Amino acid sequence: MIRTHSYDVTVAWTGNRGSGTSGYREYGRDHAVTVTGDEAGDAGRPQPIAGSSDSAFRGDPGRWNPEQLLTAALALPHAVLPARLGGSRHRGHRVHR
Repeated sequence: MIRTHSYDVTVAWTGNRGSGTSGYREYGRDHAVTVTGDEAGDAGRPQPIAGSSDSAFRGDPGRWNPEQLLTAALALPHAVLPARLGGSRHRGHRVHR
């Protein structure tokens, strides 16, 4: 039987400083990523991810940027595969850019 997986998230822009996007320097790049589906129910939902643009694009360096999130999503399966294959001494991988 084929199982279908779906993942519902919401990205909400939280960088409005009162004037919307009236000018390039007038708004923040902050956003919050939240789970909106019923994967785990309300009690089991993960905490929101505080995101922003890369600091090179006026983002907050204290928040995750989209490039970091993408890199983590791509690296994760490669990091856990050796552990699944029986590598009890597995210590993870580090991705360098």
